[in-house]
Amino acid sequence: MEKSRKEIIEQQIDTLYQLLSEYEENNITEADPKRKRKNNSEIESLKKQISEKKDMLSEVKGKLNSNQEKTLNHYKKRYANFDKEQAENELKKVNAEIAELENETSDTKGKKKLAFLTADPKNTNPVKALHQKQDIEDIFQNKMIIKDNTRTKYNELAQATKDCSLVHITVHCKNDELFFEHDKKEDAESPVNAEYFCYQLKKNKDIKDLIVLVACRSANFAKQIVKEGIAKIAIGTNIDISAGAAVEFTAQFYKELSSENDIKTAFENTLIELKNNPKRELNDEQEKYNYSEIFVIFE
Repeated sequence: MEKSRKEIIEQQIDTLYQLLSEYEENNITEADPKRKRKNNSEIESLKKQISEKKDMLSEVKGKLNSNQEKTLNHYKKRYANFDKEQAENELKKVNAEIAELENETSDTKGKKKLAFLTADPKNTNPVKALHQKQDIEDIFQNKMIIKDNTRTKYNELAQATKDCSLVHITVHCKNDELFFEHDKKEDAESPVNAEYFCYQLKKNKDIKDLIVLVACRSANFAKQIVKEGIAKIAIGTNIDISAGAAVEFTAQFYKELSSENDIKTAFENTLIELKNNPKRELNDEQEKYNYSEIFVIFE
């Protein structure tokens, strides 16, 4: 079992360091005081957990052989420029995933799982993925298990969505290709067309309830997903979308879904709210959008 714990940490460590980097970067550029407070709160909360994480790492390291320890040392050297204390705090998040994989508790049994997938190898932050992730987590809190992968590789789609009935994917999309990360070259993109995208997802051999694609011009992917029986329902976009539109649609849609609406009703209610709600916080760019022409649903 110790080998399993070590492998999980290795698999997640890149993602966690990337999260730390993005939290810090977002805090520098974030203009919204509310979101800035959330970022600061997350970092402070992680700092309080450092002692527990150090104990866990010590326990695991003590039971690994020398070859496995070299792997952990490799990561320490690789991320030597990161603040060690904050980095180790980020690793605390792995605890919950290890507990879930090794021994599912009564708290997780029966809960739906949502896979949140994104990739940004060139650090362009095209769709404010972390904002979307934070909104989904805030909306569902303990009502749903969120399984995230913020550095999704093109050939990991089946693994990343395994046992998840809901899937949310937010990445770059251009020229009918979704852009994930390369499996061998760090910071390199891997474009995937609809045919290969569906081929990867079908490796799970399970049917998802819903796949949401918050990416520019992703309607063709959503249509293909339903056509090939990968998901009962899929949502995509007809045109290029801004980061603001991506965040706003995500927040409103999952808010509607959390109210125990069925998927289609949640989608319809989202479009109505985004069009008519006078309390929407709009910027000039978003005001030009007709969301009913942007987002499309297939079933």
